[in-house]
Amino acid sequence: SLALGSGNLTPMEVARGFAVIANGGYDVQPYLIETITNDKNEVIFQAPEVVLCDQDCDPGKTPDDEQDPVENIATPEQIKERKDPDTRFMPRLAEERSVYILHSMLRDVVKRGTGRRALALGRDDIGGKTGTTNEQKDTWFAGFNHDVATTAWVGFDQPSPMGRSEFGATAALPVWLDYMTVAMAGKPSSFMPQPNGIVSVRIDPETGKRARPSQSDALFELFREEDAPAPLNTSENTNRNESEDYDDVPQELF
Repeated sequence: SLALGSGNLTPMEVARGFAVIANGGYDVQPYLIETITNDKNEVIFQAPEVVLCDQDCDPGKTPDDEQDPVENIATPEQIKERKDPDTRFMPRLAEERSVYILHSMLRDVVKRGTGRRALALGRDDIGGKTGTTNEQKDTWFAGFNHDVATTAWVGFDQPSPMGRSEFGATAALPVWLDYMTVAMAGKPSSFMPQPNGIVSVRIDPETGKRARPSQSDALFELFREEDAPAPLNTSENTNRNESEDYDDVPQELF
């Protein structure tokens, strides 16, 4: 039932969860202060550096395997060489292909779902999710791109119904939009890079199976390679036009 919202979470906890989605599936340890300087502009406090890592995230562990360097992601050798004990190595929490598909799903919430008001930002890289608890006691909107994740909550300090017309899309999303209009001003679009093993398949929106070549309402959806719908059985489609070419092989999106 947690997936349906039965658990109680703070805005920080929700923001942390969406930040994990936004960054591609790596852990996030929130902090409130990044830098403190004195009157001479000398840095007297600096928040620990954050490094994302996919394997062997323990700085004191000798890696058994090597991995190719990836931008912004530490290799085992780089982790071993780190001397700063305050460096935070954030391990992967979720499989990157699943997170990539989730990015696509949550962008659809903004493009054609309950988060459509976020289109006012004029951006194509924003995904998000509205939320409303029973009796409209809490309203939420969490939205993100690959660089920034922001959560807005509206409700009473002591839980109480806010009114029958108050929902995440009408109460929380406008607050999120006011902030993100400033926070995202002038910043380029930021999408999660597509990992290997993702395919785009033309499917029937009613059944989720592969669409017929002549199907006018078919749409493309993303799948992990091993989860893609099975190719059409041409022997079961007696009305097939011989000139029609079935797209039986999953295609790489890019």
